[in-house]
Amino acid sequence: QYPLQQFFNLGGFFIGGMILLLLAPNLLPEKVGKPFKTALNASALLLSVLSILQAFGISIAALFKLLSGVDFPSDLSLSLAGSPIIAIQFLSAVALANLLDRKNWKESWLNIPSFLSSIVATAILTWAILPGHVASITQLPFNAGVSIARSSLSVSKTALLGYGPNAYANAFFILKPVWLNTNDYWQLSFDSANNWPLTLLVTTGVLGTAAWYWLVFRATQLALRQRREQSFLTGFILALGVWQLF
Repeated sequence: QYPLQQFFNLGGFFIGGMILLLLAPNLLPEKVGKPFKTALNASALLLSVLSILQAFGISIAALFKLLSGVDFPSDLSLSLAGSPIIAIQFLSAVALANLLDRKNWKESWLNIPSFLSSIVATAILTWAILPGHVASITQLPFNAGVSIARSSLSVSKTALLGYGPNAYANAFFILKPVWLNTNDYWQLSFDSANNWPLTLLVTTGVLGTAAWYWLVFRATQLALRQRREQSFLTGFILALGVWQLF
C-alpha cells in the first residue's frame, strides 16, 4: 500500500542487506578484516565514552541543540546509536568479539580501551533501561507477539508473505489480543515484536522467516569455520545473532 515507505525503511534494508551478503565475499579481500576491526573498536570506544560521560551529566545534547535548534534530552535516553538498547547490543557484541580475540590485542592500542569501556558503558546503559529508570523501555509481551504471529498465519497470503517489511504496527492494530487493553500500556502501538523472528513472521511471512533462519545458519557455520583466523568477526556475528532472539 505504501511502496515508497517500505523501500526506504525495513524493505530497503532487506534488499541492501541481501545484495551485500551475496556480493561481499567476491568484492572484499581477506585483508579487510583488520580495518573492519579497527573501525568497530573506534566506534565502540567513542560511543562508550559518550555514554559514560552522559551518566555523569556531561552530554553532547548542547552541541546537537546548537546545530539543530532542537532541545535534545541530556540524559542517557539520548544515544548516538539511535537508542540505549541498540547501543547495548552493539557494545556488548564488540566486547565479546574483543574477548575472543584477546590473543591479537597487541596488534592495536584500541583493543583494550575499547573492551574495557564497552563493558562499563554496557553496564551503565543496562541500568538506565531498567523499569523506572531514565531510559526504561516497554516491549511487547512475548505471549502477545506469539498471539499476533499465530493470527497472521491463519490467512494464506499473510502466512506466506506477511503484512510487509515495515508494517508490523498495522498488523498489531488489526491482530492485537484484547487482553492487552487491561495493561498500563494499552494505548501504545508497537512496531515490532519482542524479538526478530516473531517480527519477521508477521512482516515477511513464513518465506522471509525461513530465509532469515537459513542466513543465520550459514553465517554461524562460516563464522565457526574461520573462528581461529577471524575470532573477532566470529564473536561479533554470534553476539548479534543471539541478540536478535531478544
